[in-house]
Amino acid sequence: MSYRDNNKKKKVAMGATLSSKTGPGKKLLNLQKKDKKGKNLEVIKPILIKGQDLENLDAVLNFLKRSGVAVGGYKRNYLIRRTRARISRLKLNTYLQYLAHLKKDENEIKELQEALSINVTRFFRNEDTYNIIRDEILPDITDEGAKGNSKNIKIWSAGCAVGAEPYSLAMICKNEKYREFIFQIFASDINKDLVELAENGIYSPQYLAEMSERQAQKFFYKNIEGNYQIKPSIKKIVRFDVKDLTRDKFPYNLNLILCRNVLIYIDRSMQESIIDKFYKSLKVGGILILGRTETLWGKWKGRFSIVSSKHRIYKKIAPVSTDIHR
Repeated sequence: MSYRDNNKKKKVAMGATLSSKTGPGKKLLNLQKKDKKGKNLEVIKPILIKGQDLENLDAVLNFLKRSGVAVGGYKRNYLIRRTRARISRLKLNTYLQYLAHLKKDENEIKELQEALSINVTRFFRNEDTYNIIRDEILPDITDEGAKGNSKNIKIWSAGCAVGAEPYSLAMICKNEKYREFIFQIFASDINKDLVELAENGIYSPQYLAEMSERQAQKFFYKNIEGNYQIKPSIKKIVRFDVKDLTRDKFPYNLNLILCRNVLIYIDRSMQESIIDKFYKSLKVGGILILGRTETLWGKWKGRFSIVSSKHRIYKKIAPVSTDIHR
């Protein structure tokens, strides 16, 4: 199936993703870049900054804060890794040199923001988690909605990158058995450029590595450049927004929140603040899904029950103390 896009200026999500099986896109086995003759190109590696210069990282972070970049919630080691990678790519040697570069090149602030934003994604990443959403979570949510005569189902994909996650959810919701329900999927990311790509809904084949050709034809048009464009019936279910989880308002009265592989880059105190707001945003009985390496701890064990420890799926239970309010 082919489709000619009327707006050729729309950007295409082209990021290389790691795939676990072969779908419409090629499986990426070798991430070493090569030139036209097949010769391996030099890979830029993060430099190791030693000694007192590491102390100048704080001067860099303070400058970024004054420039409006929200770096306060990230773990320090993560900030070190990402800034070192930028310093290496610019062929600089110290944080002082990097600070001077930041002050004279506003575009570098944007480059660093993009480096801090994680963008390794694809449709139906961790497919077994989506199977649980399809086979267990959505049926439970819609059954409860039917009992309460509530046909509006609200879902939030927090940290959606280029939109593969919320569109994957929309594909699951686009099922004949849910025709009586109205699904609203909110999707947000801190990076406005990624949100723009998500709104465009055009993807290189690599993003479909987890999907069969039959699924691709059902939910996408394939354009003349060989890229895949989300069909309007799926696109209209999702609404995108730029949102910083560390300081912006959250949606409310939600049935399901997915926030996968975001909290691991944020420090403990900010994690607690975000989870607190997730709790308040969910209905009682609402579901929170985190990334495979993320988990709830401490006081949250009494406010969420475990649906699946392997898949990091939790259900909100009614508050038992007076310190949680909507």
